[in-house]
Amino acid sequence: MKKALIVALVATMGSYAVAEDKTRVGYVTLNGGVQDFHSSPLDESDAFGLELGFMVSQRSALQLSWTKINPDPTMVLGDEDLSMQSIDYLYYMSNDDMTGPYLRLGLGQYDFEDAAIENSDIARAAMGFEQNINDRFSFRGELGIVRDTTQNRYDNNLFLGLTMNFGVSSTKKAAPIIKKDPVVVAPKHKDSDGDGVFDKDDQCPNTKAGVTVDVRGCELDSDGDGVVDSADKCPATPAGAKVDATGCRIYLDETVRISLSVKFATNSDQLVDSYEAEVKRVADFMRQYPDTTVVFEGHTDSMGRASYNQKLSERRAKAVADMLVANYNIDASRVSSKGVGESKPIADNGTAEGRAQNRRVEAVIETTVKTAQ
Repeated sequence: MKKALIVALVATMGSYAVAEDKTRVGYVTLNGGVQDFHSSPLDESDAFGLELGFMVSQRSALQLSWTKINPDPTMVLGDEDLSMQSIDYLYYMSNDDMTGPYLRLGLGQYDFEDAAIENSDIARAAMGFEQNINDRFSFRGELGIVRDTTQNRYDNNLFLGLTMNFGVSSTKKAAPIIKKDPVVVAPKHKDSDGDGVFDKDDQCPNTKAGVTVDVRGCELDSDGDGVVDSADKCPATPAGAKVDATGCRIYLDETVRISLSVKFATNSDQLVDSYEAEVKRVADFMRQYPDTTVVFEGHTDSMGRASYNQKLSERRAKAVADMLVANYNIDASRVSSKGVGESKPIADNGTAEGRAQNRRVEAVIETTVKTAQ
């Protein structure tokens, strides 16, 4: 029987579920179980009892307990040879005073009908669990220990009981603040445009409904051309390519000549680093128009023989072309160079200032491929 009661107690605890709060004035409990006497000539016994309790707060009660115990298995109901009475304090660990675990502490007495056996003062403690069935009834399971102060002995008991509550009223639990009062919702948890990124982190508020955004709340631009995906009619454009408002390539329709501010000393083809920014201008332009090619033209002044100046102009053009390929990752197939010597002056070779202007390199950029978008 003890094993069956333990199984029932565990099952009762496992059925615990949160419900609305119930308050009650008091209760009456009818229980039954077993009492095990340790180090005593008394036998393990069946027991039944009656308890009357009054709530002193939502989580505590005072209780009067009476239990009939029959340690002689040959006796039958009605042979009242032993009873246990106690005044107990119950403390419920849950805020719901009709459901959950509780502790019992009590003081009382073993009362023996047999005058040959001395009555004993007792102290008792128990751990129990109560589960409400409805507003009127609840179910209890309890495992306890009894200290027999006269016999210097500890006894154990296990009880299951049915409790009838009286003076019951219900108090519904308050709804979460976030549902009842929007003012309480912290602004940091607000997502005004519904894109999944809270306003405090959203760097692109008011994005269109249904678009895909990044962690900043900004719509994706998958090909990095500056046009968001929802407006991009030409996805997967090459990196750096110049595009229009719809994300489609803009093509170069005419030959462009870029005059570089790259100057050389007399009789020199050495390109110094201070002119690298000029070469970068050409690289940036060619990235914007990936279908273009460039021809660097080298020029000289009129000093010296024309045949020598022709070779010198070729070396100057090649020096700039090599820098473009090496430093700016422009494919060599798009880059070429040539020298025109002293044949195309832009200033008077009769002055030192004019000759310095003629010692130059120019970039001629042309469209080589046009593909309809």
